[in-house]
Parts: sequence; structure tokens; C-alpha cells
Amino acid sequence: MSGVLADFVAALGDIIQTNAVGAILCGGQMLYGIFGGHSISSLHGVDPQVIGEGSLLLAQMCFPTDGLNVNNGHTPLNFLYIVFGTAVAPIVGDSTIDTTGLKAVGDQQVGVL
Repeated sequence: MSGVLADFVAALGDIIQTNAVGAILCGGQMLYGIFGGHSISSLHGVDPQVIGEGSLLLAQMCFPTDGLNVNNGHTPLNFLYIVFGTAVAPIVGDSTIDTTGLKAVGDQQVGVL
């Protein structure tokens, strides 16, 4: 479970599963992502309590002009991350995700809201 916020998962792992689908509202758009990822600590010396590359890519998609990277995060509170705790994205690999499946699960869960 490296890279996933270990303390958070330890406290809430029975409510929010690894690779649970999330709807992220930011920068005037809605994107889907997963609660998970691999640690970037071995690559960049970042604390493993930080979510990995997937979240960085998502942040860069939300705020493309902010120059976000592992050393420059986004601090304003102008986004919303809704995790559908038990709705897990299908076929999540070490470096791939089934984006069609992710969208299908995300659309279904957003429809429930």
C-alpha cells in the first residue's frame, strides 16, 4: 500500500478502499481519479504519506498554469475531491488504469448523487 496515505487508510480502510473512484471538481471541470498510487519517495525523496504520480497528474490537469510538481503543490482550497469509498475502479495495474472502466464507474456513482 505504498504511496497511499498510509495513516488515512489505517484509520478509514474499511470505509475507503484502495483504488476507490473519486470525482474531482477543480478548475471549472470534473475529472475522475482513484484513491491510490505508488510512492514517489524513492524517485524524488518525498514523504511516502504523499499520494503519488496519479495525483500529481490530476493536479496538473486541474491547474495547468500553476507549475505543480513534487516540490510545488497547490495550496488554495478551490477544489473538491469526492471519494466513492467502495466503488473500485476496474483493472488498475502498476502503471496503467482502464480509463473506460474508470469513467463508467465514475458516471454511475455521480448519477447516484
